[in-house]
Amino acid sequence: MKAIVCTFIFSGLSFLSGAQRSADLSVELVYPSTDPATFTMNTPYNIILKVKNQGSEAINAGDSLLLYITQNADTLEFLPGGENHIVKTGIDIPVGDSAQISHFMVYGDGTENSMVEACFSVIPVNAADPVTDPEISDNRSCVWIEVVENTAGINQLQTELIAVSPNPAKNSVTLSVVPDGEVRLLSPDGKEVKSLVPLGQTLDLSAVRNGMYLLNFTKDAQFISIRLVVEN
Repeated sequence: MKAIVCTFIFSGLSFLSGAQRSADLSVELVYPSTDPATFTMNTPYNIILKVKNQGSEAINAGDSLLLYITQNADTLEFLPGGENHIVKTGIDIPVGDSAQISHFMVYGDGTENSMVEACFSVIPVNAADPVTDPEISDNRSCVWIEVVENTAGINQLQTELIAVSPNPAKNSVTLSVVPDGEVRLLSPDGKEVKSLVPLGQTLDLSAVRNGMYLLNFTKDAQFISIRLVVEN
C-alpha cells in the first residue's frame, strides 16, 4: 500500500546554479531514534536530522539546505508548487560542527498497518555563492516506519509530556515524566548545546548559561520538544 503523507512546510525557495565551494555533509536521524519506528496514523511527528559539516568549507546562513524525502523509493512532492524538496535557510554549520533541521510528517487515512521505508537527504545550494557536495553517499539517512491505527491514550500521553517546572528554571528543572534516555538541550536555531542525563525526572541545569532553549527527548516512542527559559 502506498503511503499517504501530509507535510507542513515553513520555508522559501532557492535556485541551484554553478558550483565553486566544495562541502561535505553527513546526515543522521535523531528522531525517530529507533528502527523500525512506530507512528500513529493522523498524528504529527517531528522528524529531526543532525547535519554535520565534515568538510573544509563552512555552511553559511546564506546557503540553503534542500531536504529530499523518499517513501519506498518514491520521491515526495510538496505543496504549494509540487516541488520535490523542502528548503531550509538561515543555518550556520562551521567546519566540524553540526546543526539540526526538522520537518513535520503525518501519515493520513489509509496508511494504517503499513510498513514504509523513509529516507531523508540534505544537499547544500547557493545561487550567489555557489556550493556543492560531490560526495553524497553519506548525505542520506533512512528508517523503517510502521504506521498503526490511533489508539486511546496517545493524546493523553502527549499532553502529559509537555509539563516542566519551574519555567523559567534556575539550576534544575523537573519533568512530568522520566525520559527514555538522554535529554538534548538545543539553542533556538537548532544547534545542540548540551546532552543531559536525567536523574529520574530532574535535570541539572547549573552549568547551562541563561537563555531560551528547546528540551528534546522521547517517551514511549513519542518525540517531545519543550521550550525552556534558564535564569541561573
